[in-house]
Amino acid sequence: MSSFEYAIAMWGILIGLAVADLIVSANRLIRHDHGVKWDGRVVVAAILVTLELVRLWFAQWSLTAFDEAMTFPIFLAKFTQVALLAFLASAALPDETPGRIDLTDYYERNRRYFWGLFALAQALYLTLWLLFFSSSVDGAAPAGAIDWFRVIAPLCLFVALAVLRLKWLDWLGPIALVGFYLWLYRGQSIA
Repeated sequence: MSSFEYAIAMWGILIGLAVADLIVSANRLIRHDHGVKWDGRVVVAAILVTLELVRLWFAQWSLTAFDEAMTFPIFLAKFTQVALLAFLASAALPDETPGRIDLTDYYERNRRYFWGLFALAQALYLTLWLLFFSSSVDGAAPAGAIDWFRVIAPLCLFVALAVLRLKWLDWLGPIALVGFYLWLYRGQSIA
């Protein structure tokens, strides 16, 4: 077993637990529908976290080229990034609560924590990306404008969402990012 295979097994467990948490929480909300005051911002945020978890799992395969660089600090940084996303998955939807669930209230109480965690995870991703992918590797082309945008724009968005209380941004930002990710990864494959 290579160091990469060893590392990805741990990341996969954390990602799987995070996705399972989202699925269980979504199921509880759907089944509790009569007592839920829905707010689409919470749903869009949960979709974004789910997409980010799947995207991260998918992107881990790009690290196979850096198998020899899988030192403890790098492993710990990637572990921390995945753990932050697991925290996000846990915070995206409310836990089981008795009585009526107001998702607008939940979003407003949770926004700084949630988007702050997202910003922290993205800042860590940016750091790792700068270490491994921003310049030419093994003769591959250096990062282009779309790569820089893909890494920096979400960080700016998450900081703005944590700090600003603009309902249009709460909707437009995450929806635009979901659309961008779906467009960006449309032709990607693991192999």
